[in-house]
Amino acid sequence: MYHYREIFKQAAKVAFKYPAIWFFGLMAALLGTSGEAEVFFSSYANSGWLSFWQNAAAGGLFSGGGLRGLTALFVQSPAFVVMAVLAGLIVLGMTVFITWLVVISQTAVIGQSIAITRKHPLTWGESFGLGVSKFWPILGLNVVLKIVVWLTISIIGVMALQRFVLSLYVFIVVFNAGMILVLMSSFISRYAICAVVLKDKSFGESLSFAWKLFKTNWLMTMEISIILFLVTWVVNTIIGILGFFAFFYIFRLYSGWLFGLILLTTFLFVVFVVLQIALTVFSWATWAIIFEIISSKKNLLASRLISGWQALRR
Repeated sequence: MYHYREIFKQAAKVAFKYPAIWFFGLMAALLGTSGEAEVFFSSYANSGWLSFWQNAAAGGLFSGGGLRGLTALFVQSPAFVVMAVLAGLIVLGMTVFITWLVVISQTAVIGQSIAITRKHPLTWGESFGLGVSKFWPILGLNVVLKIVVWLTISIIGVMALQRFVLSLYVFIVVFNAGMILVLMSSFISRYAICAVVLKDKSFGESLSFAWKLFKTNWLMTMEISIILFLVTWVVNTIIGILGFFAFFYIFRLYSGWLFGLILLTTFLFVVFVVLQIALTVFSWATWAIIFEIISSKKNLLASRLISGWQALRR
């Protein structure tokens, strides 16, 4: 039987003893390091784009008058419009490129983590090639997760605006159901991504496989998620406190030396980024190791709550 301590020790070894994986960790960190809480809150923040377009439509941007205004602007200032279109295309191209790198890096971190635990680490090129070969199904799984979360948040937002008898109680029920759906979707997505990378499953097969794993191991999955969240929260809290005092100490010490102030502030920022990268690798390495264990069908890992309760009953 495996213990959580052994799994976290292996994941920490992957995160801190193999800096070659940090490039992929840097890109994967753009997806967040706080697990399921990150999924919800980042999606909630991104839902502001929906409000932007809703406000634009309400302001008449897509009405007849708004479209005529855009046409007039194009006729009167074609150079401005061309520059705006070019800027938009550049931003779109950069977004596509970064998304491509992020998805590839997510796959590379998972594959390299398991390769390291097997004592046969992949080369940088092999990790990158693995990410390229799994790009489309991994992208699809990430998109599906985002859609589920955005739809859930939208429904919760609509319910929050409703005013009728017992509307508060209905909202509470919808909110809690929505949070459960978001958590389940996040867990299933993680297992499905690992299934694509480590078991060579297709998009549909990975979802089915992940759902079966989650049903069998949902309590253990929740325990791991809570532990990872607490680890991330504690580390970031310590970083925040130490960084706060370090910044003001540096500011007082080098207040008359601008170059030194910039240099040391940059150093603090680099330390923060490196720790976030390590946390990202640690998180995904943990999930990859967990997936490898519970998908082996050998019952090598069980919920601590269940095993603890069984021990008490004896």
